[in-house]
Amino acid sequence: MATEPNWAEIEATVFAWEDQCWLTCNGGYCCGNSHPKEFNFRIFRLDASAIVYLGEEYDWMVANGAAPPSDMRKREFSFDFGGPRPLRAVVVDCDRKGLCEGCLIKPLQCRIYPFIPVFDDTAKLVDLYPGSMYDLTFLKTDDQTPCTVWQTKREPYLVNWQKLPAFDLLRHPLIMFYFAAYKAFADIYLEMLGDSKTLAGLEGEDFWSAWEFQYLGRKLFDIPRIKSEIFAIYQQFEARYGDFFPAAAAADPAAPGRGGPITRTAPTAAVAAETPNSLPPAE
Repeated sequence: MATEPNWAEIEATVFAWEDQCWLTCNGGYCCGNSHPKEFNFRIFRLDASAIVYLGEEYDWMVANGAAPPSDMRKREFSFDFGGPRPLRAVVVDCDRKGLCEGCLIKPLQCRIYPFIPVFDDTAKLVDLYPGSMYDLTFLKTDDQTPCTVWQTKREPYLVNWQKLPAFDLLRHPLIMFYFAAYKAFADIYLEMLGDSKTLAGLEGEDFWSAWEFQYLGRKLFDIPRIKSEIFAIYQQFEARYGDFFPAAAAADPAAPGRGGPITRTAPTAAVAAETPNSLPPAE
């Protein structure tokens, strides 16, 4: 039987931390909702950050009384890629503006932001990808993400994380598979974003306004191709690790309790295609 990631240790660890980095990005781009003025959106919320819990991560929190507060909107998404179980994510609208200490157990996404570590199937860390759809999209624009940590610390983190003992917590095949699936999605998204005739030549507010509707209209995603790529990755991981999807999470007596009910919906959709300021599998 597959073992579960050590969520208790993961949720007690901060992997990326830059003291007072919010002073360098106009007051908190990732969770203080200090968005660029070009984000003139009509539909996407700009008063809250969409934070993402991996499905199994959220299950563990619920089982241990550590779910996010009940006043935060929560949606569960699943993505059937053809494997034994779908990829799942729970998206939570966080409006705490960075003041979440003591009222929210942050997801792994927050603990590694602004990066998504990419491992190969041998558990070797090979790359760092942007930790949100906004940051990912900035790679294809003439502007940089406001996140100065991404701008200046990507290479140091790539080096340091390779030798950080605590980082072995993330070398669980389930977690590595989620991250590898995100890379597959991101690569196809960036390719289609670059090929978009609708967005070609647009800048600033014009780009982001048009991008919002292209994004929501799923014009920037090739779902069959994404499924195929992720299934191929799954086969690589399954060949090396066997069945790595764990059984349902059980209560952990040592886990911190926070309370808060779970609220779920389950449309079949790629989480990244629903939440631009979050993982797939983050602002």
